[in-house]
Amino acid sequence: MAISIIKKIIKKIIQQFSSSSKPQSDIDEELSNSLIVYSLHKTLAQEDKIYIETIKKMLQTAPPAFSAMCVVAYENLQPIETGFFMASKLDGGDATSYDDFLKFLTSIIERGRLDELHKRRIMYFINAGLIKRAGFKAYNNPELHDDVAIIWTMLIRGSAHLRALLEHNVIWSEEEKEFFTGIKNDYSGMRHAINIVMPKWLQDNIIIKNFRDEYDLW
Repeated sequence: MAISIIKKIIKKIIQQFSSSSKPQSDIDEELSNSLIVYSLHKTLAQEDKIYIETIKKMLQTAPPAFSAMCVVAYENLQPIETGFFMASKLDGGDATSYDDFLKFLTSIIERGRLDELHKRRIMYFINAGLIKRAGFKAYNNPELHDDVAIIWTMLIRGSAHLRALLEHNVIWSEEEKEFFTGIKNDYSGMRHAINIVMPKWLQDNIIIKNFRDEYDLW
């Protein structure tokens, strides 16, 4: 019975990232996919401090809507993570690290069978995974806590746009949007991100506390 449930989870993951469109043969599309894969592998190889700085710069140069979509993906990551590691174990694979999971997501883009909608969707999952990885890297290194806190202030600011962005959004399923149904305005979007989505170990960070004071998010 347990194996049957796991197989259903895996099938759902595959369906989420599959597209009925024909295989991409356009050279520009293939080059774009290759660059995405190369960029991710290069980023994962960075030293922790540089890696986290890379994630900070990614959010600093992106519009607030990008941060909001990363928050949606972040909150929906866990079932995909669980399905991936269960599938690897069942198949006798050796995937054990979070980097393995991120490379799996990237390999879906590399295969080049995604239409633009599905490609954007998986890119948000990859970026959310990169953000989560930054938290893993910083957790046991207090010197990196403030950097990750800054990352989350940007994500929380972007979450002010969640209600408006999700109302007619076609990237996410109704099931995935379910986490955010309680958001009624910009303020509650930010409160949701800081209280529900952000890692709990950041709650006592001085940058986060000051951010709460600034936006009255207590």
